[in-house]
Amino acid sequence: MNHLNLLKGTWPEAYKHGHHALQAAKTQRNDVALLCLRAYLSAIVERVYEVLYLKKPVENTLFAHLSSHSFTQLFDEKIIASMHQIRLHGNKAAHAQDIGDSDIQSLLQEADKLALWFAQIMSRQLPVTLPKLGLPNQPLQTETMSASLQRVSDLMQEDDELHDASIAVLKPPVSETTVTTLLTQTQQNAAMQYELSQQYWQDNQFLKGLIWLKKAAENQHAQAQYDLAMQYADGQKIKANRDLYLHWIERSADSGYAVAQLELGRVYLELDAVADHFEVALLWFHEAAEQDCIEAQLELAQMYAKGYGINQDLQQAFAILKQAALSQNPEALYQLAMMYANGVGVKQDAYAALETLAQAAEQGSDKAMYQLANWYGHGHVVLESVDEALVWYRQAAEKGHIGAQYYLGYAYDEGEGVAADSTEAVKWYLLAAQQGHADAQYRLACAYDFGDGVLTDKRKSVYWYRLAAEQGHMDAQNNLACAYNWGEGVVKNQQEAAKWYRLAAMQDDVDAQFDLGCLYELGEGVAQDFAEAVKWYRLAAEQDHAGAQYRLGRAYDFGLGVNEHAQRAVEWYLLAAAKNHMDAQFDLGRSYSFGEGVGQNAQEALKWYRLAAEQGHADAQYYLAYAYDTGEGVLTDAKEAMKWYRLAAAQGHEDAQYNLAYAYEFGEGVKVNRKQALKWYRLADKMGS
Repeated sequence: MNHLNLLKGTWPEAYKHGHHALQAAKTQRNDVALLCLRAYLSAIVERVYEVLYLKKPVENTLFAHLSSHSFTQLFDEKIIASMHQIRLHGNKAAHAQDIGDSDIQSLLQEADKLALWFAQIMSRQLPVTLPKLGLPNQPLQTETMSASLQRVSDLMQEDDELHDASIAVLKPPVSETTVTTLLTQTQQNAAMQYELSQQYWQDNQFLKGLIWLKKAAENQHAQAQYDLAMQYADGQKIKANRDLYLHWIERSADSGYAVAQLELGRVYLELDAVADHFEVALLWFHEAAEQDCIEAQLELAQMYAKGYGINQDLQQAFAILKQAALSQNPEALYQLAMMYANGVGVKQDAYAALETLAQAAEQGSDKAMYQLANWYGHGHVVLESVDEALVWYRQAAEKGHIGAQYYLGYAYDEGEGVAADSTEAVKWYLLAAQQGHADAQYRLACAYDFGDGVLTDKRKSVYWYRLAAEQGHMDAQNNLACAYNWGEGVVKNQQEAAKWYRLAAMQDDVDAQFDLGCLYELGEGVAQDFAEAVKWYRLAAEQDHAGAQYRLGRAYDFGLGVNEHAQRAVEWYLLAAAKNHMDAQFDLGRSYSFGEGVGQNAQEALKWYRLAAEQGHADAQYYLAYAYDTGEGVLTDAKEAMKWYRLAAAQGHEDAQYNLAYAYEFGEGVKVNRKQALKWYRLADKMGS
């Protein structure tokens, strides 16, 4: 360490720790050397904060000081990375992890560079890696880390005991033997405290277990710190406290515990998507991944793939996944297979994709099973085989894969690849629906609605329609609206119906648009508004909805919400009538009869009346009968007239009833029958004739 002497006059405390580290390394006492290097780094960082007036983080740990916004915005990332390496190896030494001689020499070289860097700062001779503006004459007003990770003011201020111990044992006259002894005793005590906590918990003595867990955590037992953090996180046995959770998870991560580093990385990843948070998450995932934490490697691969906190590097993401997959981790194998399949980060390789995906499936990956099923089902990568697809769908479904459960339900529902079985379909729909699959919830609701594979139960139908509708499922929203509109399975509530019709209509559900238009036209559940009704009718009509086309025609015919326009009315009537809409057929016949919006044409009128009459339209039956009775557009035919009068009269058409009575009275088209005449006169009279 050639530059260490530069610190003798400027910061003797740092010099002392660096000198002790150098001496310990020469005698191959690596653990002591690393503890000294960590103390050396702590002294330097503390002095930097003082000299540059940097705002200190609330959490008084070395990691927090190195990661604060005020620190990282000033200094080059390589310098900070070097500092983290010294910190991390110091932590490893504290936990009695072996460190090779080559690592010690490399760290001593890094420490020597830091001595020169620190000397430059102390003399205000800035290194080229610092901002060109130079050091400020006044204290910097910089931000701390995100407020979501600040500790509350009353959070207990824990000492960094590892730092204190490493400094304390180096102060004369304590010998180096005492350093090793004290370190070993501290570690052993913490381990015993942690073991005691576990024994108390096994005996259901939680409070005593918690006391010993806290003691172990305070004595730098990394797993105890992690366990304590998770107790504060889930709040099942003690009151949940996010600040204490973050405090202890950070302490555990800083102690080198890979699981805590993974957890802390995820904490930062879940915060607001800003660069600072991604960078810190990346750092923690790296540290955990270096300890062969597979989940951290997976997170790291995702960050490289998506460019979170670092430039996107698909090749690096692939390399990390490939390394993780060596452990036969099913998720790593699955993700690796998909990269091969899609040619992401590596040349597309269908054979490697299939082989790797099969390995993932063998290791129990339900996602891999589901993907294999899709490939066999669509002939992608492999030869198409419905039977093989169903084998994999079933395996994935039995492991709880929500998509596979839904597909099996659909297959049994529609008879795709298996014999149709509505009961079996309901079984799988239910499993997927319980996991929140919107399509499964909708189809299960339909099963209860129509009694398909299960007893009809309108209430259960509404229950599942609602769950799917709340997830934005368009058809479920429409069906739920219908249930409220007609009071099926729920108390009739047309305001609620209008709400759900609107949500479905806004997704372009044509039936919902039509029904919402009807509510506005009739003023049911909403204030009557013909213009709003026309708006929704038009949207549905443009999607070829026959009912909406007819209603829009009527709006133009009678000036409801639009200016009267007989020609446009006929245009919309024609579109609906061509779809066999009987009301449109009748009104189109009427338009031809009276020459409204179209040239008067008795034969064309008769054509459309007949089409509507054959569908049971009472007015059309009456007009058709009248045409045969009077010879309008057709030869007079009393018998045919009586046929259609009788059909219309049977539906309560008062004019048809009167004409039928008259025919019986005077024998027109039928034999005189005073009794029948009297019957129909009386019925017509009741109808108001």
